[in-house]
Amino acid sequence: MHITRHASIHAVTLLDVPSESEDDTLFPTRHVTEVVKAVHNQEGPLPHESPFYAELKAHAQVVESILLAAREVVGRVSIVTLARRPWVETSASWYLPGVDFDKLMQDLEIEVFYAREHITRPHIYNAQLEEGVDMFVIAKRNVQHAVLPCT
Repeated sequence: MHITRHASIHAVTLLDVPSESEDDTLFPTRHVTEVVKAVHNQEGPLPHESPFYAELKAHAQVVESILLAAREVVGRVSIVTLARRPWVETSASWYLPGVDFDKLMQDLEIEVFYAREHITRPHIYNAQLEEGVDMFVIAKRNVQHAVLPCT
């Protein structure tokens, strides 16, 4: 993946969106995996008649507001996740009804960085040699290093 640094932009907002096994940031991962999927165990978008539809629609509007505000106040907004591609896009389209997140992300020029794609073989090799090294921390650090402007 090629990452372009924008010299004219002085501030960047990195929103760390968790994957399926982490705590929630923008997406209510734990709620969806433990509560919603327990009731709706099929793959695909949340049915309109779901008892969770209204609350997830309201949450989607909050997420949209956060992204709009971040873009307006800061400028460049990026999302970082440890999930595997295309988790952010799929999760938003299935469980955040009422907001066209593909269009929103495009309109706001929000990039999604899948941190696992930023781990190199030397990182993996060195981590195996060093006790206590967390490859996911290194992956997120690599994304931050690539995205944040040099000072």
